[in-house]
Amino acid sequence: VGTPKKKEDWAKTPIFAKLNLKTGELSKTKMCYPDCFKEDEDLNRQLYYASFSYDTDGENIACAFLENDSIYITKDFEHVKAIAAKSRYLEHLEPQPYRTQQNLADHARISENIPRYWSLIYDKYRKVWYRFVFHKNEMPKEQDPFEYTIPQLKFSIMILDKDFNIIGETVMPANTYAYRMWFVGKKGLYLSMNNVKNPIFSEDQLIFQCLELK
Repeated sequence: VGTPKKKEDWAKTPIFAKLNLKTGELSKTKMCYPDCFKEDEDLNRQLYYASFSYDTDGENIACAFLENDSIYITKDFEHVKAIAAKSRYLEHLEPQPYRTQQNLADHARISENIPRYWSLIYDKYRKVWYRFVFHKNEMPKEQDPFEYTIPQLKFSIMILDKDFNIIGETVMPANTYAYRMWFVGKKGLYLSMNNVKNPIFSEDQLIFQCLELK
């Protein structure tokens, strides 16, 4: 989508593109970045983390940015509604430009310490949404940030109903799960236990635990 951006660019930058698999025609949607992205970017000074997670229930397309409490909902990629979906364990979050003049080690250390949101997942069997939430993480000062995989990271999983009302939020134990690996099945949400600090960790097996919604 191009970097850096000026303030006025965000509202004109599409989040999605569409590809017609029959004709090969590529086009952009009218759904653009929300107004929480409001600062100029500068390659030599500051940039945004503009990444997001998204999923669909077959009718709504829902987008959740890593540093934003809200979830953005659309049915047609043109009309967009923001819905509050703040974790009870985080302070208010909105996108903040990070300083590009930091050295790589400082940047890695700071970026791993900040709280943020992660995956947004729709569960078609139970008709609920899951939103992963990373709590503030304190990296040990003596730890090499380039060899740090935040295995002990504490996180929680928010559960929202089909209309994005928050049902609850469960804190997951540290040193147990590999939060980047998951899938939804008929029995529940399957979360990988291949965390290097989990006592059952093995490089020869990929192990998942089924989390049942109660």
